[in-house]
This record gives sequence, structure tokens and C-alpha cells, in this order.
Amino acid sequence: MKTMLLNNQPTFKFSNMTHLKKMVFLAICLLSTTGSYSQLNITIEKNGNQILPKAQILTADFMTGDLTQWGTIDAQGTASIDLAYDFMETILKEAEKQQKDAPKGWTMSFHTVGSKYTCNFYTGENTVTLENEDAKIFGLPPFFAGDIATETRHGSMYAASNMELAKWLHSYQMDNAAKGFYVEWIYVEKESTVKGTCGVLTMTGHESEEVEVSTTYDLNFEAGWNMVVFTIEEVFNSASERVFATKTTISTAKFFSDELQWYVLED
Repeated sequence: MKTMLLNNQPTFKFSNMTHLKKMVFLAICLLSTTGSYSQLNITIEKNGNQILPKAQILTADFMTGDLTQWGTIDAQGTASIDLAYDFMETILKEAEKQQKDAPKGWTMSFHTVGSKYTCNFYTGENTVTLENEDAKIFGLPPFFAGDIATETRHGSMYAASNMELAKWLHSYQMDNAAKGFYVEWIYVEKESTVKGTCGVLTMTGHESEEVEVSTTYDLNFEAGWNMVVFTIEEVFNSASERVFATKTTISTAKFFSDELQWYVLED
């Protein structure tokens, strides 16, 4: 995979799922982490006479639906996303307050590196080893472009190497998979590692047809924000006419590939 330094600006696509010919292009860079946050800058260039709406980059809480603003896209097509250094501290403080008001016997818990990545499938290859598996780990709900005041959604945002993968993610991985990669950002409490391969036999939904699905981990987490790359290396064309991702490598990275693109798909 060809890569470039974070302070360079590869070109990404910003696309409408139902009007794929209407595209704008983005450049993105991760600035040095100074102050209280790491800033992800996006620059959008208009394609022809296309009008770009002003928007905010948002997430919605999985449990409550509450919206959080992470950045903005202005009328000139320039946007930025801020990843706060105190992200975990803020979550833990809020959890402590919620715990005090929780019903008796109810306890809030969080994923750790061990609970998220331990291989416990009943069959297939299992060679996963972990270090500092007790480290707390926090993911982000999916980004979407919208307006927080009116609760308007323009579309969900995905960082991927091709449109087919973005559409697969948009379908909650129910549509056909494709080779390529996509990127997520997660916050980890402290340095930790996950290494090895985990496999499981999966039914395809066509009679007795089954396929082995394997995931290889090459994760070297640093304390704080980490860029995690999911690379689908092999797919299986089932007789059920569905395409399955059968070989995936999940790794940490400090560089953007020049193939990475942002897609915004209408909901």
C-alpha cells in the first residue's frame, strides 16, 4: 500500500449515493497534535457548478441519539474535525454521574482491548495474543454531515478506498463486500497490542454452503487516538449471490494511503 505523511494532502471523494456523477473532491491532513486536541482538516473543491451546502460533521449517541458536533463544512467547502485529548476523561466523568442515578444493581462497563479483540470462536484458526488487554478502548459512532440545530442529515461519512466498500459499510455490512480498505479512529487508554489470526466457519445462506472467515490483527495501540485500518484482502462469491469478506487484516497506521477517499452517502 502506498502511503504518505499525515501533513501531506491526498485527494478524497465526497459523493452522493443516489447521484454518483455529482462529486466533489476533498484533501485531508492530520496536523501535529498541539494543545488539547488533534485536528483533522478537510478541504473540499467544487466540481463544476455544484453547490455545496454548509454542514456540520456530527455523530449520534448509540443509546440516546444525542448529537455531538466534531467539526464543520463551510460554504467554501472547507471543514475540520477535532479529536479531543481528554475524550476518555470526559466519558468516564459522565459515566460516573450516570452511575449515581442508575437503578439499583445497574452498572456501566466499557470495552477493553481484551474484550473487543479476544478470539473466542468455536472453530477455525485462533492464534491471537494480547498485551495490556485491560486497556479501556472507545470507538466513535459513524460520522455524518448535517445540521445539529434542525437535526438534519445530509448523509453518512465513510473513509474508504472505493465506493463499493463505502456502500457495504452503509448497509451495515449486509450488501456485497469488496476488496480494499477503510479507516476508523479509536481512543485507547494506554499502550497495548493485539497480534494473531482468528477464524470462524460461516454459513452463507445457500443450502449447506459455508466459508471460513479470518481476521488477522496487527495492532500496536498508543495511548490516545489511533488510526485503525481494516483491509479486506479476499472475498468469496457465494452461490447465494452475496459476496462475503473472507480475509481481513486490522492494523494501526500513522500514515494515510493515497488511495483513501471520503464518501458521504445519503441515508
